[in-house]
Amino acid sequence: MPTCGKGQGLARLKIETEFYSLTTEPSLGRMRMRLSGFWSDRIAADFAEHFTLASSETRSRLPPDRELLILADLREHAIFSRDALGEIEKLASGVAKRPVRISIIASSTLQRMQLRRLMLARQADIFLDEREAMDWLFGDGVERPK
Repeated sequence: MPTCGKGQGLARLKIETEFYSLTTEPSLGRMRMRLSGFWSDRIAADFAEHFTLASSETRSRLPPDRELLILADLREHAIFSRDALGEIEKLASGVAKRPVRISIIASSTLQRMQLRRLMLARQADIFLDEREAMDWLFGDGVERPK
């Protein structure tokens, strides 16, 4: 069962389940997500629904041409099952249609290869190191998270 909470500031949103967490910082135009475990198609569909809610909430406070910044930590996540992959592919194709910059932290070369096949947006990249991921994501003078 997901838990959902709003923090201080402009409706900071946090969604947590056993398999993922999503945290938004709308005033800064960014999201952070952590994925873990091995997903079924149902978990992937739930994640897609929560991701869409969180990203829409954050985007609503951004100028139309400003990129949504996303840091995705998948180091505790297994590769996607065939069933879950379909849901994630649908989500990825929708994300690619809006201004977004996604920095993904992967745990292995195998995971990195699977994620590369999913990437439809040129404004995304995959890293095995968190510092490199953050340098790439926040490299344009964007305020870094503390």
